[in-house]
Amino acid sequence: MHSYKAGTNSKDVTSNLAWVLKVNRIIPHPKFNPKTFNNDIALVELTTPVVLSDHVTPVCLPGGTEPPTGSPCLVAGWGSLYEGNTYGPSADVVMEAKVPLLPQSTCKSTLGKDLVTNTMLCAGYLSGGIDSCQGDSGGPLIYQDRMSGRFQLYGITSWGDGCGEKGKPGVYTRVSAFSDWIQSEIQSRFKTTEHILSLLKIATLTS
Repeated sequence: MHSYKAGTNSKDVTSNLAWVLKVNRIIPHPKFNPKTFNNDIALVELTTPVVLSDHVTPVCLPGGTEPPTGSPCLVAGWGSLYEGNTYGPSADVVMEAKVPLLPQSTCKSTLGKDLVTNTMLCAGYLSGGIDSCQGDSGGPLIYQDRMSGRFQLYGITSWGDGCGEKGKPGVYTRVSAFSDWIQSEIQSRFKTTEHILSLLKIATLTS
């Protein structure tokens, strides 16, 4: 059975602030393609509501305005710490890094116009060095709106060609492209909003 941790940034759940949330069901996008990673998104229904606190806070879905190219975003996860001949060990504590949003034209020209669809986006440095890595898939790409100050889940770590390699930025699911699907699923499947839904592997942001 799948479960999620809240209230901690560590894999260790012995902290009195940490608790485990059980999953009732996972709702994958009906057009997800595991070969191309197109429509790489899903929803999660938890068995019990999330109790918000100073250590467990929600992240907002993106609004109608796209962040400008070059905007700094935060990527986080417990994936591999480095890539060599093989991937390094995974992190015991959540790691984070700031990466800039790249133009879609750059994303397609560096990784392949047939591989990068309009439901994907790229973030990272073309010089390499800073990136999400193996095991970070499903983690958040967060943008802080300059006007409201709110943190928005702009992307979901999806795929990449290696980790932090020169000319190979990370590829993320463009969450705003699925706003209608998310709202439709919530309205059609649930009679109340008691059930806490969030994006796969992004149940909550923890601090």
